[in-house]
Amino acid sequence: MKPIIILYSNGGTTRKVAERINETLECEVAEIKPKVPYGPYLKALKRAVPEIDNGIVAEYDAPDIDLSDIDTVLIGYPIWHNDAPPFVLDYLKKQDFTGKTIIPFSTAGGSNIKGSLKKLQDAVGSAKIKLPYSSSMFKKDNFDKWKEEVSKLLMLTE
Repeated sequence: MKPIIILYSNGGTTRKVAERINETLECEVAEIKPKVPYGPYLKALKRAVPEIDNGIVAEYDAPDIDLSDIDTVLIGYPIWHNDAPPFVLDYLKKQDFTGKTIIPFSTAGGSNIKGSLKKLQDAVGSAKIKLPYSSSMFKKDNFDKWKEEVSKLLMLTE
């Protein structure tokens, strides 16, 4: 069974990572989009930080996906204020990830994905999170090694 990539990309960086992943996986890609775009990074943070701090979920459009025949879901998002955007987590909470493997990937300036993993686990329930990946402007990129590990994991789960 092919995996699926579910993502939110504010400025296009997370989408580029998803495209690089999909060069190998050739699977469906679904995007979550806020109804009101966040805009450039600093403007986005100015809006996102109070949302994160106060548990506010922006309105969003999201795909209606049947995950029943999918074992592995790759989830991509930007790191804002050391976390995933609240509307992304809200969308994930509404899905049934029972028995699924979640492979998260994120993009950030200087942060990494670690700070978002607890809330991500809460959002995906009992699903197993494996191989989290962070792409950061200030960190040497290990994307090819990570993609190879993801490919090996997918071979084991098929």
